[in-house]
Amino acid sequence: MISAILLSAGLSKRFKNGNKLIHKFYRREILLHSLKNILKSKIDEILIITGKDHNKIKKILPKNKKIKVIKNLKYKNGLSSSIKSGIKNINYNSKGFFICLGDMPFFTNNSYNKMIKYFNKSSKYPLVPFFKDQMRNPVLFPMRFLKKLNTIKGDVGAKKIIIKNKYNKIKFSKSKIFCDIDTLDDIKNFN
Repeated sequence: MISAILLSAGLSKRFKNGNKLIHKFYRREILLHSLKNILKSKIDEILIITGKDHNKIKKILPKNKKIKVIKNLKYKNGLSSSIKSGIKNINYNSKGFFICLGDMPFFTNNSYNKMIKYFNKSSKYPLVPFFKDQMRNPVLFPMRFLKKLNTIKGDVGAKKIIIKNKYNKIKFSKSKIFCDIDTLDDIKNFN
């Protein structure tokens, strides 16, 4: 079993038009593009972590038994609080879990499956996707990293934890799959 923590509680500070995740992009909300790719993959459980727009996000989500929506009451404390909300609610039968970003609509189900296939052969360390020499998201963690991730604080992700430990690399040749949407200009550029 593989889980995914889909981070969707950010404040979209750089996005001038409200919450970017519920902004339409190719006739569908940005978050739903990201979610669709995860749902089509071999991921078994999806924990969607919401914040101040919990009700708006919940309203647009499809009904699916794989999805569990968790409201992060401490979302103002930053990214680490959302990761911890996911960790608290993860199914402990999982072999590993992704930390995914809600604003990455181009990371395909095939990309997730490629990572899962690699991870199933070597699941002792986090599996980190790379484009050229750059570390990217989403990262697939073994369950033994739950405690380590529970120590992060503030508006930071898991990068420090990854760098301090051994990890496996998986290379991807297309940069577009790692593109995220932060501003209205990003949306115009991708249209």
